Amino acid sequence: MEPSSSSKVTVEYFDPSGLFPSISQELLSRLPLQNLHWDSPSRPLRSINSLHVDLVAQGQAQQAFQSASERNATVHRASIADSIHSNESTTHRASSQGPYATEQKTVFEAGTGTFQGSLRERRHQIPGLRQTPYLKIYLLRCDDNDSYKSSSRKLLREWVKQHTSVPKSSTSLNKQDNHDAFEWLILHIVLPNTPAAAQPRHSASNRGSSAGNSEKATGTSRWPGMGSSTILEKIRSDFNGSAKLQKDRVCQIRISRGHNQGQGSGQGDKGGDSKEEQEKSWMDLISKLKSSILTSFDLRVSQYEEDIREKEAQRSLPGWNFCTFFVLKEGLARAFESVGLVQDALIGYDELSAGLDAIIRDRTSLPTDTGQAGSFLPFTEDLRRDLEETQLENDNNLDRENVKVEAGGPDPLPLSATKKRYRDLILSNNISIFDFQSYVFSRQMSLSLRLANARSSRSELMAKLQTDSGIESPSNNQHQNQRTLNLTSPEGSENLEELAKICRRAMSFITSISRTIRVDLWNGYTSSQAADTSHPATSKARSKKVSHVIDNMVASWIYSLAQQVLAETSTRALPIPPSSLIDLPLSSEKTAVFDVKRQEPKVAIPEPKTMMHPARNSSLQTAQTVQQEPLSQNMLPGSASDQESELGQNHSGPSTGKFLKSGLEDLAASRAALYLLARSVLGKLGQARDWISSWDALAPRATAPESSMQDVDLSDDSAGIERKTELTADTTTTFQGIRDPFLIAATQDKKSFYNLYETLSDKALRHYTVANRAKSSERIIADLAALKFHLGDHAAVASYLHRLVPFYAEEGWSLVEMSMLQMYAKSLKKLEKRDEYLRIILKILARRVAVEKSAYGSRNNSEPGPKSLYRDWSTTEETDETYISDLVRFSKEIPYQMTMALDEYFGDIHLDSYVKHFTDTDGFYLQIRVRNVLQRDIELGKVEVMLVDTEGQAASSICLKSTGITSLRPGLVRFSVATKTVIPGSYMVKKIQFQLNNIVFVHESLSDTVMTNFTKLPSSTVHASIVAAKKSSILLYPRSDALDVKLSLFEAIHLELTRSVIVTVLTGLNDINEGELRLRSASAGLRLRTADSTSLTDDVKVEAKDRPGVIQFGALQPESSLKIKIPYTCENESTTISVRVEISYNTAKGVFFFSTTLELSIRLPLGVNVRDCFKADALFSTFTVSTSTAAPLRILSSKLGGSSSFEAITGNVPSDMMIFPRQPASLIYKITKRKERNPSSESENRSSTPLALTLVYRCLDEAFYDALERVFTQSLRGSEYKNLSRLLVPCLLSRMRINLTAAELEAGGLLGEISLGDYPDMRWAESLERLPPALREGVSEWLRMWHNSNSTIYLPSVHPPESCRTIVIPMEVPQVQVVHTVSLHHLSPRKERFLPIAAIGDVLQFELRIIHTRGWDTSRLKAVSSNVIPDDGAELDFLYEIQANPEVWLIGGKRRANFRAREGKFLKFPVMLMPLRTGHLLLPNVDIRSVVPLHNENEKAGDGDGDGELSTTGSVSRSDKLTDVVTCETNYKSQAQAVLVLPDVKSTTVKLEKDGGSWLIESRRRGSSMEKE
Repeated sequence: MEPSSSSKVTVEYFDPSGLFPSISQELLSRLPLQNLHWDSPSRPLRSINSLHVDLVAQGQAQQAFQSASERNATVHRASIADSIHSNESTTHRASSQGPYATEQKTVFEAGTGTFQGSLRERRHQIPGLRQTPYLKIYLLRCDDNDSYKSSSRKLLREWVKQHTSVPKSSTSLNKQDNHDAFEWLILHIVLPNTPAAAQPRHSASNRGSSAGNSEKATGTSRWPGMGSSTILEKIRSDFNGSAKLQKDRVCQIRISRGHNQGQGSGQGDKGGDSKEEQEKSWMDLISKLKSSILTSFDLRVSQYEEDIREKEAQRSLPGWNFCTFFVLKEGLARAFESVGLVQDALIGYDELSAGLDAIIRDRTSLPTDTGQAGSFLPFTEDLRRDLEETQLENDNNLDRENVKVEAGGPDPLPLSATKKRYRDLILSNNISIFDFQSYVFSRQMSLSLRLANARSSRSELMAKLQTDSGIESPSNNQHQNQRTLNLTSPEGSENLEELAKICRRAMSFITSISRTIRVDLWNGYTSSQAADTSHPATSKARSKKVSHVIDNMVASWIYSLAQQVLAETSTRALPIPPSSLIDLPLSSEKTAVFDVKRQEPKVAIPEPKTMMHPARNSSLQTAQTVQQEPLSQNMLPGSASDQESELGQNHSGPSTGKFLKSGLEDLAASRAALYLLARSVLGKLGQARDWISSWDALAPRATAPESSMQDVDLSDDSAGIERKTELTADTTTTFQGIRDPFLIAATQDKKSFYNLYETLSDKALRHYTVANRAKSSERIIADLAALKFHLGDHAAVASYLHRLVPFYAEEGWSLVEMSMLQMYAKSLKKLEKRDEYLRIILKILARRVAVEKSAYGSRNNSEPGPKSLYRDWSTTEETDETYISDLVRFSKEIPYQMTMALDEYFGDIHLDSYVKHFTDTDGFYLQIRVRNVLQRDIELGKVEVMLVDTEGQAASSICLKSTGITSLRPGLVRFSVATKTVIPGSYMVKKIQFQLNNIVFVHESLSDTVMTNFTKLPSSTVHASIVAAKKSSILLYPRSDALDVKLSLFEAIHLELTRSVIVTVLTGLNDINEGELRLRSASAGLRLRTADSTSLTDDVKVEAKDRPGVIQFGALQPESSLKIKIPYTCENESTTISVRVEISYNTAKGVFFFSTTLELSIRLPLGVNVRDCFKADALFSTFTVSTSTAAPLRILSSKLGGSSSFEAITGNVPSDMMIFPRQPASLIYKITKRKERNPSSESENRSSTPLALTLVYRCLDEAFYDALERVFTQSLRGSEYKNLSRLLVPCLLSRMRINLTAAELEAGGLLGEISLGDYPDMRWAESLERLPPALREGVSEWLRMWHNSNSTIYLPSVHPPESCRTIVIPMEVPQVQVVHTVSLHHLSPRKERFLPIAAIGDVLQFELRIIHTRGWDTSRLKAVSSNVIPDDGAELDFLYEIQANPEVWLIGGKRRANFRAREGKFLKFPVMLMPLRTGHLLLPNVDIRSVVPLHNENEKAGDGDGDGELSTTGSVSRSDKLTDVVTCETNYKSQAQAVLVLPDVKSTTVKLEKDGGSWLIESRRRGSSMEKE
């Protein structure tokens, strides 16, 4: 056997004194070495976390290596075999109590005293084939200086000389050979109670120097009884060398007194090292071990790399041998492996694998062997021998009942690096390509497993290390157990990504090696049959049989290799879910042996039939199936680990955070692929006996008649006879060459085959579930469902296909889906699950209809029909008849409704886009066209079409229904659906549904989501969406004489009262018995007070007391109308309101319904502003009436009504006024008090009867629209298109409201006519595009002619009362407490009537005259008349202020002053005015307001010419201290008076200069002498 490599290095020790047991415990406790760092100049820094050390005695290293390698190979094969065949666990356990955990044994006994040198072993010609030590240690016992001088020094020199001679390379005499490079070390062990133990570690002269100093101390020691130097210093001085950088190769370990190993010379131990010093000594030893091992390793690697480069350079030379190069380069890889650099070792083997593949390709491509690549055997002798032994077997007499499934049978490991001495075969060029590739891949897999920290790799490594330790020198069990504990310590979790890479490597390797092994077997067979030419016919037949044998051998090898990889990559970190298999009922007698979860087996080797498969009595399942994991899967490789994962993990699925580990899904998918590979091997073996194992073979049988399945008693012996007949049916079918025990058991009978096939499928399914590979999982479930259907387990089929059929339907796999549906339908019918069976036959019929529609479409396109792709699985007419009969029968029995897609069962569904009205009633109908592709009449109980409004503000829908039963014959069928509901608007078809008993076939044209977001489309697609929607929409409008509803404002509007609207119901030709009107607000804040509604039609009564918004009315005659006045309130300040009107009415022909949304403008078209001017005895109010819209307004009459207290007088106001937006009208009224004799009655009625302004008006735009509607309606009634009036009139009015401009309205108000515009301006094409084409052309031509003859619409000159509106605006007379009458009177001695002409600078004398009245204070008058307050005539304080531009007038006198006056008292104040500007200058303005004077003791009253009282305090100028207390108005009589001011200059002389300047020479005033300036 080839020795197996492990991650450990060998350290050889020479122990002539038997000291190793005294230090073994401490040394082993510090192993393995930790944290080694190898820094190579040619490579990046490598870190070795842990390195195992194999301590062997000198002379026994090679013996230990050979014996341990053989035992390790046995342990490795046994551990893998246990993982394959164990039902409990695949974990490899390394126990310290194993057969190889023996004590160490030494070669030399303690105290020999002499060195027995061994002869140097001759090195192999190919480096790397031997495992040599990296370090050699001399364990020295020297108790005193004398013994060192006499014997120990000599022994050390001889040992060092023996092991430090430099070997030379075979290629160059001057070149050092470092393939087996090693370091050496001297370890001085000091025993207690010896003179050496009493010595200090350093002498007195060297205490301050380092331990490695080689200089000797001189002088006499100051310590009595001690030499000048210690033994340690002497050894270092003698063997470390004299160079400054020489490496220190000497260590010292002192044994404590607790050890009784050896006797001293009689001198007591005068001192001992502390624990710190002892630990420091051990750390120094461990450090030297690390550095020495790394130094040796670096030298070896450098040597290997140099040799590899040299061999690589010789590749093109004749005689170059790849096998020699392989062994050399593998030595480097094994060196990396020995120190734990597994990644570098794996890279080396990958390079060798690539090189081997290249050599094989070159060897195959060359016509002859050039000899450069090395020769390979044409075949493998082991395979040829197996093939010959297989040929000697008799297939017919093969007793498969005696095959035993156990680990001791055939080799469970088809691939192992220890199976042969592969390296020797490679070196001797005596290896085949199959063995070569197998060895390389086995090494790659082994390293990959170690890199992944797999359980199998850890168990193997621990077993090797324990086995190797069994040949060491003797020690107690405690020491060995301590080392085993260190070796078996956990090294971390498994790397799932690396495990997944191993599975992928194995898949790739199996693909390539299967061809290699097949060629190898044929080459071996050809070589053995080359001389046999006596019977060519027999040889030909035999070759055909051999071909089957070879196929079986290859299949068996692939299956075993797949199971080996699965076993070695098993891990507990993979959360395998529970089995999803639905197994058949098991017989308690034969399956109790295999229920490992409940009890132990009855026998050691169970019977093969009952071992893997359950027994049953019938091939058809009649009882309820039980969900249970097949017991046979416990016998499969890797099943134990899967069970451990199932039992030890929480089956929450891979999505659980506990299992979210890197590489988990990849590993699960890779392992599933290996299970499928094993299943494919099994399937090919089953195909040889015509056993169904693939979907392609099962699908056609699923469509076979049900009578082909029969109930067979499996306990009958006749079944076995039939099976043997099947085996002998094909003489070429053979199962020779199968070596795997599971494949042998599976090929015995169908039950075993199907059970194993099912188990492998289930394992792959569960792994794909963990990997989240949905499609792969569904594919496996499909295989299981087909298998169960073939076995007659309909319950299992229904369970699998319940979730599988939708998957294939979504993926578009029609062929597979149809086969599944038919299997599913038959299984459900057997199980009597009618609801689900009904759904499945509906799906089958849908697929059938799809095929027929495809064929019909191809015929219509004049193309060849589709080839009968579905003929194998498509239903025939007979099965259509069966399915349809079952559909009709079962659809009556289900207690609920099933909804199906209509277009999946019927073809050419078409609904007319143009409505058709009834001639005598309201409502409309549409025609439907549909094609029944199934060859059978179908009677529908109900057909409904749902239309949805796409333009209205409120979502409206109309349902059209068929009358009676609708019979759909095969082929194209036409029928109609009608409704008595009319809701005008543009509609789209939301759904069409056919009802067959409790099955509803629905065609959804618009979903709810589309309807919700129809108006929220992106801006880039709005236009296209609107155009497409209009083309596919249905325009719904009522006929001209159908019922109609209109909404208008009540003609009289009183601003203080609740406003009302008028709802007018026009019956048309309907004779209504009774009706109900429902009004709903479509505007925010609108409240319709239907409870206060009144009928304006005398002979019709309305009731609106029961429900809000509902008004009931009685009978109405044809061509009559009903007007209902309804008050309303609006919380928001909106200009328009929308009301949803719904009216249902009963006639002799049924109940009808009409609904529409009406909009009405409630904005007042005019505005009124009031400006009041108070006089002492009258109030002048100016009313400015303006239009609030762009349309002109015609005021027909105006009136200001008086009250009990006041009367209004107006002048000459025209009866008809036109008001334009920029030309308002003003109405002036004089309001005076009525002269009443009874003041109390006056005060009582004053507040209850305010003034009211009444205006009768007509809007010009409304007059125009009324005239336009009247003209257009009259013209339309005289044409053949009068039924389109309800469509065309609203379109015309809406277009005119958009097109009519403010300028055209103003011109119409002046000229009395408005231009209508041409036909294109109205965009009639958009309104007519949804009419039938024939009707559209006629209407378009008529409209063109009408526009040509009615291009101008004349406004009416006479307005009937019903078309006019009246608005009443209440007016309250404003209350003012004080009204002042003020004037500026010019004081002239001549008492001129007009103001004089003044010059600039003249002083004009004026007198300010003020008088006030309190007659407009109605509240005071009421209080006085009621004797609430006395009429004492108290004085009031006021302030007057003369306001003038300081640049125009210079005011003299009191510009601002406060005064006190009584009602009716006339006050005068002198004022002087000086004009400062020429021209007509208006007199200054005077403002008076009431104030509260500040009370002051120094306040005095003064006279203003005896006519007024002014305060003399400073409060006149401190206006900020005055406060208004009463309201007052000022009637300033001198408001518009002006003074003509002229300049006082008679002549002026001016000098003009040449440069443009001017000088005033002189100026002469009027009536004065010359003044020079």
